[in-house]
Amino acid sequence: MGAGNIALDFPESDMVFSAAGGLFHFQIGSEIAENLTLFGDLGGFTLTEPTVEWQGLSNTAENADISSFGVGAGLSYYFMPADIYLSGSFLLSQVILEGENIEAEGKMGPCVFLCVGKEWWVGKKWGLGIAGFFENAWSKDQPDNEGYEAPINSGIFGVAFSATLY
Repeated sequence: MGAGNIALDFPESDMVFSAAGGLFHFQIGSEIAENLTLFGDLGGFTLTEPTVEWQGLSNTAENADISSFGVGAGLSYYFMPADIYLSGSFLLSQVILEGENIEAEGKMGPCVFLCVGKEWWVGKKWGLGIAGFFENAWSKDQPDNEGYEAPINSGIFGVAFSATLY
């Protein structure tokens, strides 16, 4: 769970969507050196019924979600025996807006996901933990009638729970 925003940079004014949001990342990989794991990453976040600020006005986008989803790869390093880890991923992501009367998709762009966490053993091969995270992505909107592609910057930070199978 975290706080996030997605901003579209239009020439006349930025349009900013902001709300509390949920984050999900599914990572699968293998240890490539002692305490170092390489993994594939599929994840993103969703802001539900965000506040929309544009040209000095502010409204809630009722029955709407704006999301950022991506796929990529990353590395985690575990500091043992404390079982504290640093993790980072590089992804290709896309922003999607869905609502009752609107549906829009941005272009794919780069994304960075960073977290630091602590895990505790709960079984022979299972660890459960907590992590602080930050995710930021940059892309462009689809071209408008004049060919302008608004830059999109999306980000979220917060706290997440983790489960690891060793």
